[in-house]
Amino acid sequence: MYPIFPLNSVVFPKQQMNLTIFENRYLEMLDYCNQNENKFVTALIKTGHEVGDYAVPCSVGTLVSIKNIGNRTKLGIPISVVGLHRVEILSTNKKYKYLTGETRKYANDETINYEEYHLKIIRSNLTDVLSKMATISVTYEKQITIPKYGDELFLFTIGLVSNILGANLQEILREKKPDIQCVLLLKQIEMIKSSLTTKLTDHMSGDNLSNYN
Repeated sequence: MYPIFPLNSVVFPKQQMNLTIFENRYLEMLDYCNQNENKFVTALIKTGHEVGDYAVPCSVGTLVSIKNIGNRTKLGIPISVVGLHRVEILSTNKKYKYLTGETRKYANDETINYEEYHLKIIRSNLTDVLSKMATISVTYEKQITIPKYGDELFLFTIGLVSNILGANLQEILREKKPDIQCVLLLKQIEMIKSSLTTKLTDHMSGDNLSNYN
């Protein structure tokens, strides 16, 4: 049984994420983790909110390991975590102020291999997206190094798509087949490209345009 931390975003295996723990219930959760395996489960919120009462998590989440705990500030305690592997949440328990749950491994994430064919398409489309963003927004960082291969490229794209679209990407997290994960991710990139193409046309025609967020 692991503590469950419901979020408005998802963490993928091997992905690193920074979180700030500030609610008393999650400070208690952090104390528990410190005394045990330094692991907890992150899961997208199905119903409810990050702050307040118990939220209902989606059935597939990610077991994460706490890599670093920072010093407490007025905002809370910053921590960094890294995804280990996906889990299926079989049941939840409200015995504590925070959720706990019985889980089982969802997929063999340690051996995931993304096909080079799909990665090349992702990288090409991603290059186009970043180029359009740099043209549209004067504040956007133009010099970004896109990883070339494997997990790094996939996770870099996941992070960028999540930041741009605010998408939860739960459908991709649930998918067990790497090739289909890539296809789903490409669909998200196409949504971004379509929006950027429209904004770029307006930009080139001289219309007022706010920075793309």
